[in-house]
Amino acid sequence: MIFTFSYSFEPNVDLSLQWADRHRVIGFDQLLLVTPPPTPDVDFGYRIFNPDGSEVQQCGNGVRCLAHFVRQRAMCHKDSIRVASPTNIMTVQYETDGRFKVDMGKPNLSPSALPFIYPQKQLRYELEIDQQIVYFGAVSMGNPHIVIAVSDLDAIDVTTLGSQLSFHSAFPEQVNVSFMQCLSRGKIKLRVFERGAGETLACGSAACAAVVIGELWEMLDTQVEVILPGGSLSIDWKPNQGTVYMTGSAQYVFDGKIAPSREEV
Repeated sequence: MIFTFSYSFEPNVDLSLQWADRHRVIGFDQLLLVTPPPTPDVDFGYRIFNPDGSEVQQCGNGVRCLAHFVRQRAMCHKDSIRVASPTNIMTVQYETDGRFKVDMGKPNLSPSALPFIYPQKQLRYELEIDQQIVYFGAVSMGNPHIVIAVSDLDAIDVTTLGSQLSFHSAFPEQVNVSFMQCLSRGKIKLRVFERGAGETLACGSAACAAVVIGELWEMLDTQVEVILPGGSLSIDWKPNQGTVYMTGSAQYVFDGKIAPSREEV
């Protein structure tokens, strides 16, 4: 997370690859640039970059980290803040238990919102991968997601199948791919192949997408615990209310200073 209030900074592909490499440096799943508020009705703006240097529109986990940081550093004293991503505005509420509740906005089920090249909107889609039919739901949470229900999450080759779907020609801007195993109507396990990053330990918008699809398929209740390799999130979505709420924690890891050479930026 880099604060760019007093200077401009634009990461390039080489720099992103270097800084994301966990073998050489601390690494990251996403690089966040926190910017001054783009409009008077928000507190902060932010941009999101993947390890491959590509810029994306949404990061639910990132906005919780941002909220934790500005509260920890006393940069904002309000009980809730409004943060503008490239595609929408999210409200983050500080909860009494130390977690953060994020208004993730309304899911968009139109194929064109992902974008996804398909004749018409459906609750369940299919594509052929390696001569087998894969069934999935599709939704935009400000970024594109597809969700596949599986009976045994550990038996899935997330990297191979996730990559095949993410780079499929039906998704001209790639897509995030989630594999969901339902443990009960109120609990799921989730693994996510994220475009531009590969399999990740956690993805807040993917957790929201999985619960939306699971509810539409009548597999899940309106409040669901989502267990990811990196931790758990609570997702709340009532179709008649529209908005998806994500509640989870954020934890400080470290801070430091980097002085890149002119050749690197």
